[in-house]
Amino acid sequence: MRLSLPARSKGRPRTQTPEIRTTLIISDLHIPEMDMAAYNATLHFIRDKRPTYLFVAGDMLDLHSFSSFAKDPELDHRTEESLEMANDVLDALQEASPTTIIKFIAGNHEKRLTRTLYEIPEVLPFVTKGKKPDQLLVDALNLERRNIDYYGYPEVVNHHGFYITHGEAAGLHAAKKELETHGVSGVSGHCHANRYWERRGRNGVTQWWSIGGLCSRDVAYRPNNSWVGGIGYLSQIVGSDVFSFAALPIVKGQFLYDGKTYCQDGAFETV
Repeated sequence: MRLSLPARSKGRPRTQTPEIRTTLIISDLHIPEMDMAAYNATLHFIRDKRPTYLFVAGDMLDLHSFSSFAKDPELDHRTEESLEMANDVLDALQEASPTTIIKFIAGNHEKRLTRTLYEIPEVLPFVTKGKKPDQLLVDALNLERRNIDYYGYPEVVNHHGFYITHGEAAGLHAAKKELETHGVSGVSGHCHANRYWERRGRNGVTQWWSIGGLCSRDVAYRPNNSWVGGIGYLSQIVGSDVFSFAALPIVKGQFLYDGKTYCQDGAFETV
């Protein structure tokens, strides 16, 4: 008896092309200590791909003046400059793809500012209309005017079944620690490195990625760092739990994706 393979597996046949939801995740710009080449390459990627969503996933600002650690005098007293630069960056992100929905997640560095305000609560009514420290950051970045949703640190956002947060874990096993903490698939920043961990069980596989960032490695307060630049690109089939995630390392201001090279000068077809 000859066996033959079935034409297709069991299940209802697909009758139309699935709708794909795309989301770009960037983190750890640490303005004003930003890697401009990596940032500009990312802008070209946004213009080219026009993602459905863009998450700024924490530590957009460094806020060095509010650090509890030893301070570099050259970086101190640059808060106003940093906020102005952050507004310029948000302008550029929105101009790169006007239809993209942007969401802002605060990181531990933004928490520096809100923590300081919590220490002097009597001034809150004079600096925030909502009497909440987070409102000062929302106002300073004009997030409400920009229609950008804000999530405080260390909130975790359930983005259609995929979880996005700034992250609290660091070190070699940052992704493993985040997966153990949340127990679902997702992505975080914070550790300035590209890490991955997965866990398999009877109910399938859960995966977690930690992505690099858009921060310069040339910083005086940590001269011997091993940071890696990077962004994350999520694709989801609308109406299902099927997704794919690409952690895109940025090396010397450029990265590859889908047959193209992205750098600060533009997007180029790979020969």
